[in-house]
Amino acid sequence: MITREQYISHPYQIPICLESAEAFVSETHEPLSYGGLRCCWKDKITVGRFLQISLPELDPDFFAESQVIWRRALDNGYELGLVFLDPNQAYQMRMLEQVCYISCYRQWIYQQEGRNLDKEEAALEWINKFAGRFPKIIS
Repeated sequence: MITREQYISHPYQIPICLESAEAFVSETHEPLSYGGLRCCWKDKITVGRFLQISLPELDPDFFAESQVIWRRALDNGYELGLVFLDPNQAYQMRMLEQVCYISCYRQWIYQQEGRNLDKEEAALEWINKFAGRFPKIIS
């Protein structure tokens, strides 16, 4: 089982797309547990449901296969715990999530300090400050 620290918490500022999918081909029909993602969603999704995750604003051609392994009610929707089903997709999703965090960091620095960092400057600062603590993908 994946511990809470191994879930990447998707930032609410970046749109995420979750689409229902048929069960993915798997010999065991069990999640492979290659890391996890926590995200908020407006609709109730059944635990055990298979989903395709995408971040169309960052990479419209990429999606990751996942399965909902837990759900928690919130005031305005649900928090979902998703497990990746493919190690390569999990790795790429982790990279895209870091891009999300860098984008949020860039906005936060502008709001807090008035510094207008370009994408590269924001990435370098974020990597130096936070990359070492970013959840790893289980392999």
